[in-house]
Amino acid sequence: MKRKRKRTSSARNSSSSQQTVTSYYLPDECWESIFRFVIYDDEENRHYLNSLSLVSKQFLSITNSVLFSFTISSHTDLNVLFKRFTNLNSLKLTSYEVDKYLIKISCFPRKLTSLYISYYSTIPTNVLRAFSQKITTLTSLTCYPNHSLDASGLFLIAECFPLLQELDLSYQYGWKNYSSYVGVVEALSLALIKLRKVNFSGFPINNQSLFHLFNNFVDYITDELLYSIAREVLPLMRLDLQHCTNYSYNGILCLLSNCQGIKYLDLQGAYFLEDEHVVELSSLLRDLEFINLSLCTKLTKSAMFTLTKNCPSLGEIKMELIGSKSVHNSDSFVEFGVRPQLKSLNLGLNSWLSNESIIMFASVFPNLQLLDLRSFNSLNDISEGICEVLRKCSKIRHLNLNGCSRVNLLGLNFVVPNLEVLNLSGTMVNNETLYVISKSCCGLLKLLLDKCKYVTQKGVKYVLENCTKLRKIMVRKIHLSTENKKFLLQLIRNSRHGCYIHYYS
Repeated sequence: MKRKRKRTSSARNSSSSQQTVTSYYLPDECWESIFRFVIYDDEENRHYLNSLSLVSKQFLSITNSVLFSFTISSHTDLNVLFKRFTNLNSLKLTSYEVDKYLIKISCFPRKLTSLYISYYSTIPTNVLRAFSQKITTLTSLTCYPNHSLDASGLFLIAECFPLLQELDLSYQYGWKNYSSYVGVVEALSLALIKLRKVNFSGFPINNQSLFHLFNNFVDYITDELLYSIAREVLPLMRLDLQHCTNYSYNGILCLLSNCQGIKYLDLQGAYFLEDEHVVELSSLLRDLEFINLSLCTKLTKSAMFTLTKNCPSLGEIKMELIGSKSVHNSDSFVEFGVRPQLKSLNLGLNSWLSNESIIMFASVFPNLQLLDLRSFNSLNDISEGICEVLRKCSKIRHLNLNGCSRVNLLGLNFVVPNLEVLNLSGTMVNNETLYVISKSCCGLLKLLLDKCKYVTQKGVKYVLENCTKLRKIMVRKIHLSTENKKFLLQLIRNSRHGCYIHYYS
């Protein structure tokens, strides 16, 4: 009985010991996290993997799985490499026998996403094509040859690796034909539609080249990219970041501080911009001629006046759907004075527009040639303001009031000599209004009356008889009887000038 109890006690101790050992067990996933933390995925720290792999078979297996990139030299045995490290997706080739290694690598079924190549005299055309047919997952390529790539080499890259998102061709000195290079960059940007990051240090870069490259960076612009451009102090004249995201005010401020020759600036959708930002940026844009700040919902009309005050060359402003709350009252804008340089003002889809603000525009911008105030279906009656613009801005040629439903121009008791295009679609204008317009705006070339339900053939007749220069009139979706339609068509045929009518029921 004593022996039996002894065995039971021994068995109990053994079980307890086993439970203690088991309680310290960690799954492979935990060890992987620990190992990755140790090596930081850095070349300098990977030697720690050698020591860890000697601890146990478990550690050996785990260390093999956490290595994703490797530098291949002349003494690398690829059979051993790919058999041991099954998760490799990034390779760096620094051997003079690059072509031989590319052939060997393509024989292994690996989903490589990144490739770094250096130390070769020429791009092995047939080898690279054969490699790309086997390795179709490459998204990042770095090429550091010991000579400058020519156009055929760049086209070969685009042909072989169409999925590239990152391309590093820096230190390519010696390019002789700058004009042909611009064409090559354009071709690259068209072929590599997924390209999001490039390094072309050493290449001749100009505005046209940057324009083609930026076409691929829609929604992927970052502050880091803007900083890198700023460091080059490029003579940029045009910057279009319409609807781009992921960059901030700091990035655009840095760029414009170093590239102050910008003439065309499109920041549509830069939701972070505020009026005080525009004050700072406008001081850097002395040569600015065009700016688009539409959908910058934190801006107010005070930003517009700040731009015209600080940018003496600014001739065109587009600010659709900006904020409605202004920090200034109307009297405070008197300090801005008259800004005769502004020729085009697009403030469409802004619900804050009123007679008061539009009258102010007429005083501050006397040389306006285009005014766009189109609306979703504004219920504000801005007729008084519009008449004041037409009275004071004698050079105005294009006026868009599409959707300004309550507008009427019955107050036009004066001649508007230069108005050529008038869009009254979606408004409540009627035959009486058209009669007034036909008398005051005899120089009209184009009149749009889409969805003007109070207009009949009588009003159209007034226009055709008095606006002898008219070349196009649109009366789409106007309720006309069959007889009235025939009358209008006959009227058009009999008109002395070559006007044509657009009518769709």
